[in-house]
Amino acid sequence: MQAAQYSAYGVPKDVLKVSSLNIPEIEHPDELIIKVSAAGINPVDYKVMQGDLKLVFKVPFPSVPGLDFSGVVTARGSAVVDFNVSDEVYGRVAAFGRGTTAEYIKVSTTRDVIKIKPPNVSHTQAASVGTAAMTASTILLIHGKINESKGKKVLVIGASGGVGSWVVQIAKHLGAVVTGICSKANIEYVRKLGADTVIDYTAAPLESTLTTTNEFDLVADCVGGENYWNLSQKILKPNGSFVTAVGPTAHGNAVTFGAVFSLLGGLAWKSLTNTRKYSFVGQLPKESFESVHTWISGGFITPVANQIFPLDSIVQAYEVLQSHRSVGKIVNNIEGK
Repeated sequence: MQAAQYSAYGVPKDVLKVSSLNIPEIEHPDELIIKVSAAGINPVDYKVMQGDLKLVFKVPFPSVPGLDFSGVVTARGSAVVDFNVSDEVYGRVAAFGRGTTAEYIKVSTTRDVIKIKPPNVSHTQAASVGTAAMTASTILLIHGKINESKGKKVLVIGASGGVGSWVVQIAKHLGAVVTGICSKANIEYVRKLGADTVIDYTAAPLESTLTTTNEFDLVADCVGGENYWNLSQKILKPNGSFVTAVGPTAHGNAVTFGAVFSLLGGLAWKSLTNTRKYSFVGQLPKESFESVHTWISGGFITPVANQIFPLDSIVQAYEVLQSHRSVGKIVNNIEGK
């Protein structure tokens, strides 16, 4: 089979190659073999590949990148009862290194997240769900508590990106009033996702645009950096929540011991000195996928795969992702059709 693979830490263009590997086989009774139709990619994938997160996540070499997938079951272990051969499934693997940008993958029905693919979405759409949608659901339900009452006001920073696109859709489904921040080129896209108000961050400094004191119940930061937390001191309600999917350091920087201690110290300090809650999405519980699966199956939200690349163009896909100017989700079409 063909799979994207890297054997050392480095930037994708230097280390990532499409190689021929053996098709995986069932080793444990809880496992499935899946013929992958499409695989989603996320910023965390290239951060792991580059070694930016090796303090937290070490991977075996050679490694296959990717966490999100959609495909068809071709074999199942003796203990699997919820899935059959030929079932169309989608989900997210739990571990880095045994990734999803391959023609076949092996998944654990106990450790990994896997569901029957809703018939109302394609494999390409389904592969865009996983990490980004689980992050958005975690921001809104676990940290932001947006589901507790309708009409809450949510500000989404990076509303046109992979996670931000999901935050906008889910927040609207939960009855929130949503303001999205993006560039001028993506205003219509964010409006179509359901945002009530869209702000072009290139038109004027956000400090001069967001001037209403105590306006928002939740600020969902999908970009990173301390500036947005500082801005939120004025625009968040006194007991509002600032939730970041990235942290105080913007996308593209390595995680060092200093960065980890700075993050932990900053979280502790912010919680002690401010009634406005600051939280970082560090874990994605399986339950976050359950919610998203229910919403997609019911037609309440729609996965959007905006940019699709074949497997042999995976380096180009990562370059677009690393530009931080991609719109929505990037997906690799593994089966090429």
